[in-house]
Amino acid sequence: MLMMFQLCQVMVMISFSSSITLLASDQLHPGEDEALRQIGKTVNEDGQISLKFVDSCQQKGVVETELNSAPPNLEGNSTIGCNCSITDDNYCHITSFLLKDYSLPGRLPPELANLTYVKKIDFTRNYIYGTIPVEWASMKNLSSISLTANRLSGNIPGHLGSFTALTYLSLESNQFSGVVPPELGELVSLETLILSGNKLVGTLPEELAQIKNLTDFRVSDNNLNGTVPEFIGKWNQLRKLELYATGLQGPIPPAIFHLEKLSDLRIADMPGPEFQLPKKPIERKYLVLRNINLTGTIPENAWKVEKTLDLTFNKLVGEIPPNTIRRQFTFLSGNKLTGTVQDSFLQNSPNLDVSYNNFSRAPRCNSSNENNINWFRSSSSNNKLSDLLPCSEISRCPKYYRSFHINCGGQDVKNRRIWYEGDKGSESNAAARSYYRLRSNRGFSSTGDFMDDDNFYNDKYTLQSNSNLIDSGLYATARKTPLSITYYGYCLENGNYTVRLHFAEIEFTYEKLYNKVARRVFDIYIQGIQVQKVFNFTEEAKGSNRNFTIPFNTTVTDRTLEIRLYWAGKGTTVIPIRGNYGPIISAISVCYMFFFCLSFETYRLQGV
Repeated sequence: MLMMFQLCQVMVMISFSSSITLLASDQLHPGEDEALRQIGKTVNEDGQISLKFVDSCQQKGVVETELNSAPPNLEGNSTIGCNCSITDDNYCHITSFLLKDYSLPGRLPPELANLTYVKKIDFTRNYIYGTIPVEWASMKNLSSISLTANRLSGNIPGHLGSFTALTYLSLESNQFSGVVPPELGELVSLETLILSGNKLVGTLPEELAQIKNLTDFRVSDNNLNGTVPEFIGKWNQLRKLELYATGLQGPIPPAIFHLEKLSDLRIADMPGPEFQLPKKPIERKYLVLRNINLTGTIPENAWKVEKTLDLTFNKLVGEIPPNTIRRQFTFLSGNKLTGTVQDSFLQNSPNLDVSYNNFSRAPRCNSSNENNINWFRSSSSNNKLSDLLPCSEISRCPKYYRSFHINCGGQDVKNRRIWYEGDKGSESNAAARSYYRLRSNRGFSSTGDFMDDDNFYNDKYTLQSNSNLIDSGLYATARKTPLSITYYGYCLENGNYTVRLHFAEIEFTYEKLYNKVARRVFDIYIQGIQVQKVFNFTEEAKGSNRNFTIPFNTTVTDRTLEIRLYWAGKGTTVIPIRGNYGPIISAISVCYMFFFCLSFETYRLQGV
């Protein structure tokens, strides 16, 4: 019996820089053996990775993949499915081809077209360049293509319109440019189309209206123009729509709000005229309408959103209802809401941010101890310090300071002549968090959830470097936000100040090639003024584990200074997993005048 098993099992060694070696009689079709040999050469041009494929088609229905040799820390994820009864030719045939997270540096293999029974191709999180081979159009069984997080470039090829059996297509987080090809409208069976994270321009072609079965459409982080097309409101099967920082203009066509199956609607950072939400929107699980010039009051049915309600940075007015359903995340920061927040509402809000509003009464801080509530600047009174720190006992300044220095996400540390106070003592979950340090003059206000990471209580709000290439003090840690974080100093002397923001990329490190695909982009505000728009952190860093500093000049007139980092929908959201994005900052140094805490470095100052 053991001998029979050994004869049935075929071990195939593919060294991506050499040839295929057969260690037993072949069960796969001979043409597919040759295709595997050629695929290996194409996807790994530098030959640093060697995979061992074990043909377990008859036993397990897969060709198992083992790493034989690879760079350190590489852990790939592969599934090469096969079927031994799909034909009557006595051969097994490959039906799916997934090589994910391998950092493969080559090109997409045209030879995959020789695997004629393949239904699914997935090269997510590699380092593949070039474009999509036209040869794949001959694969009549192909229904799913995911090329997420690679470095594919050029125009999206029009020959994709020939892939008529496709139901799933993701080109997310690549470098495609040009317009969205109208030929995509010929993919009438398509259910998921993800084009986010590219450099696409022009308008969304009307031909896309022909895709009647679309359930998931995402085109965030592009450079499109024109208005949101009306035909999206006719996709009656749509369940998820994501339009973050697309370049499109508002307002949103009203028909979109009446799509009955649309349970996940996310639109953010879209310029355009002011408009109001319909009075009776369809109930949803997720509703994100952020920074899109919304006015008026919040409709009653919006309070029935089940999991995440995000209406931040609009111009909404009116009062919050006395009660709401229990919802994990409610973000209302940056509006003009008034009235009070009732205890019954707080009890059903595990993570609630009402910062930057105009509530008429101070919060009942002791009623929300079990939940994460951010009250920062949520109301206005005659005491500006109480507005800044509404749940503290500080109502007046014991003295006035001329500086503050923060080691973001870390412990107290001395860097050269300056002592930086850490904020690691705050809770790791900063979805709705206002933190200040006793006997100090600074704090932070943080809001936002890392959506799609399937983790309500994660620790991704702080980062810790594992590299010995970075300064073990100031740059070894960082604080991170999925939406917005404001660092502030209070009880400051009025006058002119120098603000230095310290950064280092300690998360997207280059031990894995696919991390080079990642882009971190955000906006920077100081004293409410946008001083950096679409700040390309990745380009400025010039690599991972390299620290850099950006200085600014600003003025304090009311004893307080605020520095805000805002994620405006740009940058990668799928590396190393989906739901990972947002600004990071390592440290902040604020000094009165230029000479007060001058370090040994020379800076080019930027005025605010």
